[in-house]
Amino acid sequence: MISSDPDIRLRGDRFCLIAVPDVHGRARHSRRLSPRRIPSGASAGRLASLWVLISVCLGACGCGDGIDRPELGKVSGHVTMDGEPFADVIIRFQPEEGRASTARLDQNGDYELMYVEGVKGAAVGSHTVSFEWPIGKEGKGIPRKYAANSELHVDVEAGKNALDFELESAGEEMAPVVD
Repeated sequence: MISSDPDIRLRGDRFCLIAVPDVHGRARHSRRLSPRRIPSGASAGRLASLWVLISVCLGACGCGDGIDRPELGKVSGHVTMDGEPFADVIIRFQPEEGRASTARLDQNGDYELMYVEGVKGAAVGSHTVSFEWPIGKEGKGIPRKYAANSELHVDVEAGKNALDFELESAGEEMAPVVD
């Protein structure tokens, strides 16, 4: 009796279906399954070598997420304005060169900087620190000296950095709120 599974065998350089059972389990006929040639050992070896070469080249050229990441230090802290937590404001650490790191202050005035989405920290080195309201949000005025042309400067070091800011608004000119 012929099994219900066809028998597939290699004949020369082609796969052949040897027995195709019919409904009653009898062999109908033999036929070729695929007219393609099976790559010889040398062809498969060349293909594997080419794949390795392409992988090495892509790895060497840095095909990653396309983000240039300098050495980063983790930065977190607490911000107050006139002794009260400064909440819902964006804090921005702008290095002398490169990408800025930002965070939104929570209701307690706490923050943790993000270099890019999913990557915490700020570039190691000197930074200008500024504050701004998120688009569409308004609140207590931000003194000009802490806004876009801020006078605050800090150094971020490798590792963990706890940087707190106690801001004062008394007698200061306020920066305009921009939507």
